[in-house]
Amino acid sequence: MQADFFITGTSRGLGLGLTRAFLKQGRKGIGLSRSPAPLDHHGYQHIQADLATFEKISTQLKAVFSEQSALQMLILNAAWVTPLHPAPETTHAEFTRLMDVNVWANKALLDTVIMTALEVKQVVLISSGAAVHPLRGQAAYCLSKAALNMLAMLYAEEMPDTHVCALAPGVIDTPMQAQLSHKIDPRFPATIQLHKLRGTAVMPDADTAGEKLATLLPLLPKKIASGGFVTVSYTDGGLTLSQVTAQREPLTL
Repeated sequence: MQADFFITGTSRGLGLGLTRAFLKQGRKGIGLSRSPAPLDHHGYQHIQADLATFEKISTQLKAVFSEQSALQMLILNAAWVTPLHPAPETTHAEFTRLMDVNVWANKALLDTVIMTALEVKQVVLISSGAAVHPLRGQAAYCLSKAALNMLAMLYAEEMPDTHVCALAPGVIDTPMQAQLSHKIDPRFPATIQLHKLRGTAVMPDADTAGEKLATLLPLLPKKIASGGFVTVSYTDGGLTLSQVTAQREPLTL
């Protein structure tokens, strides 16, 4: 099957919401996640794999990418989050796990695209406001998303014919958010804010956010320079896009 899009993390949350939205638009795509995807659609192909084993996945995806003539969009969405606890209590193993899934797996996927010479029009790395706003209790997640933003800038240089950007998709009611806000903990102010937002228009469910973002994402190349980082926030009437950083000129040292 010739696909239009490839998305990681499609078994739930935003990845699933985006996949459903793209399929509703008549697109065809491939998804990857650790769990089986709750989708049965003639335009969708699923790959079940753990991104933490990114070296094995690179080998597996070489065959998948080699079968494609081109991709309109590659969305690197899959991510991991740790339980909330202060930075000194966050173990090295937790930092390693998040960096493997949230950063190094995405690098491996981009490297595989380059090695197979697959033409990709647009790459979107799903980042977070936590990349630029430190959140107590989420040290490993914040660091991994900050590194992901730099990965977008670096690979914008490596892939000059592809528009690459990092995008914080806004506060969405997903299993990950539920994990972070199921219990208010005064030590971690983010839990209080997230608990207040759940069930409101500014925290849509994954399907609602997926439909809005599926319309927005193809417009990003006209709105931000390759390598940039943008954030999304939701309102009763739609969404707002804010440019946080744009690509800088290469620095000579």
